[in-house]
Amino acid sequence: MEWYLQEQNISLEHSTAVATDGAPAMVSRYRGFATLLKQKVPHMVTVHCVLHRTHLVAKKLSGELHEALMICIRSINKIKTHPLSSRVFAKLCERNDETANQLFMHTEVR
Repeated sequence: MEWYLQEQNISLEHSTAVATDGAPAMVSRYRGFATLLKQKVPHMVTVHCVLHRTHLVAKKLSGELHEALMICIRSINKIKTHPLSSRVFAKLCERNDETANQLFMHTEVR
C-alpha cells in the first residue's frame, strides 16, 4: 500500500475517512487495509460503505426497497462495464459541476 501511495504522490495527511465493504482483506484486525492505514494515519475513521449498508438493510426491510436498490446497482454496473458509457457519464457530471464524476462497481454483499 505504502509504495503505491508514494509512487502516485498521494498524501494521506488530509484524509479523514475510508469506506470499506466489510471484507476480511479490508477490515481484518491485524493485516486488513483499514488496520494498516490506521497505523500510518491514526486519526483515520473507517466506515462501512453506504451502498453496502443500504443493500444489507434493504434485503431485510421490504421487497420494493430491495428491488429499487437493485435497479440502481444494475445501472451503475452497466455504466462501469462499458468504457464509453463511463466516459460519457464523467463528462455529464463535469458539465453539471458535480463534485464526483466516477461510479464504483458494486458486487453482491455477503
